[in-house]
Amino acid sequence: MPELLALLNPRIESVEVAGAPAALAGPLSRFLRGESAGAGFSARAAELAQRFPALQAVHIRRDWLGHRARVEVTLRRALGRALRGGRPAGFLDPDGVVFRAPETLYPEARLVLEVGDADAARLQALAEALDVLSRDGNLPAPMERLSYRSAYDGWEVFLRDGTKVLWGDLSWTREKLARLREALAEARGRFPGALAAASSRDGVPLVADLRYFEDGRVLLRPLSGDRF
Repeated sequence: MPELLALLNPRIESVEVAGAPAALAGPLSRFLRGESAGAGFSARAAELAQRFPALQAVHIRRDWLGHRARVEVTLRRALGRALRGGRPAGFLDPDGVVFRAPETLYPEARLVLEVGDADAARLQALAEALDVLSRDGNLPAPMERLSYRSAYDGWEVFLRDGTKVLWGDLSWTREKLARLREALAEARGRFPGALAAASSRDGVPLVADLRYFEDGRVLLRPLSGDRF
């Protein structure tokens, strides 16, 4: 008889959240227990992805007889902090989706991504390119910031050593990386003094222009001044 009564009145009184850090586990648990909403547990569970965009996947195990539920969640991975017009817009995930989440959830996401008015296709291309650009040794120095300029100018990449790369669109990523390394090596051979000064801590940072890559050109110059 108690089991039958429990099935006829399938309320959830106890919720355990697994897989979420403390900053998210508390709000998730309170929401699912109904402390901030009047709907039943099933209705609240169906709203989780909308209420908490940082969730990649949710798996719910219900124990109706014990009036308990265990909610196992997986968080999205953040490739960087997204800005729109200089204002925080959330984080970019590997699928190119910008999602909102408390900053404390992703302390490791230090890369700044000014995505401006980049559309969904360009954001997906950005996520794919970051997989290559973020690997150690692929760029002369680690990235600190990427900024979308326009459909014509594409993206700008700012490196930790002060180098600025006018990347253009995000096609030919690996080929552009290889050509950038070749151009820097050529410049070191032809202008060792100028390039050494430009790449030193107290020198003038470089600008590498890859926007004309498909025309066979890579342009190098100090950040202020003429080309080498």
